[in-house]
Amino acid sequence: AWTDEQIASWEASRDADRVLASVLFTDIVDSTGRAAALGDRQWRQLIDRHDRVARAEVDRFHGRLVKTTGDGLLATFDAPTRALRCAIALIRSLDDSGLGIRAAIHTGEIVMGEGDVGGIGVHIAARLLAEAGERQVVVTRTVRDLATGDDLSFVPLGNANLRGVPGEWELFEASTTKGD
Repeated sequence: AWTDEQIASWEASRDADRVLASVLFTDIVDSTGRAAALGDRQWRQLIDRHDRVARAEVDRFHGRLVKTTGDGLLATFDAPTRALRCAIALIRSLDDSGLGIRAAIHTGEIVMGEGDVGGIGVHIAARLLAEAGERQVVVTRTVRDLATGDDLSFVPLGNANLRGVPGEWELFEASTTKGD
């Protein structure tokens, strides 16, 4: 049988994997249609460029690239402002490529795993992505409340129900008034 001390130690180590983070998801709007129109070789070249730019922008804003998703990415940041500036920079950097990027950011507790992340904070950010249009960065109220910078602007988009996530979520379109 486990002692109270062993149980407390196990519970503390389990909770140590929970961290507060800003989670960024991006993807390419209508990636299947664009891939079909371009053909495999051209599409692969565009995706390779996307992945190079994504890695560079995540690094530049001190994020952690968790994974690329075939037509997007999942990254975490220690601050919502960094995640937001990264998303905007990525969209701008790929403007000339014809890849219509959309992004979603939520700040909340996540569970750090080996090479991946999980938890409700990640699910919220993933579901939020469906609310974004091309060249749009959609964020939760949490991000809006925490992000700082006099060049940042947040336009209310109203409340939304995110599939599989309890409650209504107040959403905003985020942008910046100057270059990255």
